[in-house]
Amino acid sequence: MSRFVKNSELVFKDIKILQKAMEAMGYGLTFSQEQELKLKGFYGETKRVSALVDFHKSVQYDIGFVQENGAYQCVADWWGVNNEQRLNEKPFLVETMKNYAFIAAKETAPYGFTEQRRHETEEEYVLELTSY
Repeated sequence: MSRFVKNSELVFKDIKILQKAMEAMGYGLTFSQEQELKLKGFYGETKRVSALVDFHKSVQYDIGFVQENGAYQCVADWWGVNNEQRLNEKPFLVETMKNYAFIAAKETAPYGFTEQRRHETEEEYVLELTSY
């Protein structure tokens, strides 16, 4: 039996920025309001999702995003994803969040911010914005 796990702690509000974050990580993101997208899990079980990560190869276990209350939450059968693609939930979501935050900050430039810089250590991730 498939075990789809939804991460409710981390939400993404803008699907276009999420798509750019996935591209920055080397993946694609397919989303559609009209077309039904199906997340694949153990033994071919599926779950309806709003967006699917495109790994640019055929996979048995997908990572997807479901839309709830105007935000997107990540969902996957992480056991299968980890075994098949060597991707763990926490590092994947942390990297997604970092890229999402940086891209969202860059897109605020027309609204009063001129400089974005990121600095990362093992303990922290710093994103600096300069207003004008």
